[in-house]
Amino acid sequence: MGVRIKSLSGGQRKRVSVAMELLHEPHFLVLDEPTSGLDPGLENKMMSLFSRISNKGRMLMVATHAMQSLDLCDALIILMKGRLVFFGAPDQAKKYFGVASFAGIFEKLPTKKPSTWAQDWLQNPSKNHFSDRTAPAITSSEKETQQEQEAEESAQQPIEKPSLPTNREARLAALRARRKK
Repeated sequence: MGVRIKSLSGGQRKRVSVAMELLHEPHFLVLDEPTSGLDPGLENKMMSLFSRISNKGRMLMVATHAMQSLDLCDALIILMKGRLVFFGAPDQAKKYFGVASFAGIFEKLPTKKPSTWAQDWLQNPSKNHFSDRTAPAITSSEKETQQEQEAEESAQQPIEKPSLPTNREARLAALRARRKK
């Protein structure tokens, strides 16, 4: 304790930064290369943490070049020069590209132009299979949490006051009528 963040190593600073974002328990969080510069063991721990968080009903989008833990993701979006070339489950990505590992996808991508990959994906009959799936069922504890959040949000809504007439005499008459009730 008492250590300044600027004196931490790059990996430790990155973990502190992610922890600060997670403190607020956001429903949706976008992380850009949160595991870059981390050793493979720590990268796996971070990705496992992200997986556990998403399994609790929160959504995380992680932009990464790290291949070791992609199987922990629910979905992969693979872009090549801004073009969508794949969207689906991690195991389906390897099948689609015809490779044995995620690193093989990076080796395969330069074999075609981005526009060709994008067109191939658009014409692939399985492209909608993943996106058309139903959302996972919410557990009873998640329902309770959701209901608590909705109750809290509605409690914070301002109470509407009845409008009063615009001229002075009419407003006074309305106020007197309210007092008598």
